[in-house]
Amino acid sequence: MPEISEDELEDIALTPPPRSARRGAKRDISPYDEDVFANPYPLEGKYKDEDDRERLLSMTEIEREQVLFSRAEEMQRFKEKRDLAALVKQQSKDQPRRSGREGQLRSEKAGKRDELSELVKRREEKSNASKVRVYISYLFSTDIDSNESHVCGKH
Repeated sequence: MPEISEDELEDIALTPPPRSARRGAKRDISPYDEDVFANPYPLEGKYKDEDDRERLLSMTEIEREQVLFSRAEEMQRFKEKRDLAALVKQQSKDQPRRSGREGQLRSEKAGKRDELSELVKRREEKSNASKVRVYISYLFSTDIDSNESHVCGKH
């Protein structure tokens, strides 16, 4: 069996499942969630198990410190992701879900609001049209009065 590098192990541990695997019945915690948020280094926060600890202790101090440093960074990312996932989960619980009926009521209200807006718009157009007619008749009446004065010789 080929050996897997630390980078490959990290990628496997931190890669989310494909979207299709996340769909399905609602559950609080799926088995996948437990795997993702399981501590990758349960022994003292640095080691996978006793064999891993022994392997690291057999390394030179520089090699061991490099591995432990990268694991500390990985643990920090793990904790941040776990905390963020818990925060998102809590926020989704705090936010009430809207039922289908509420959505239907919203769309009905929106439809009524649109109809009302249309009626208001028509009334304004009608009012503006009547104002234009009054103004035009005013212009014609003043124009007729001024034409009569010219015809009659009045100035």
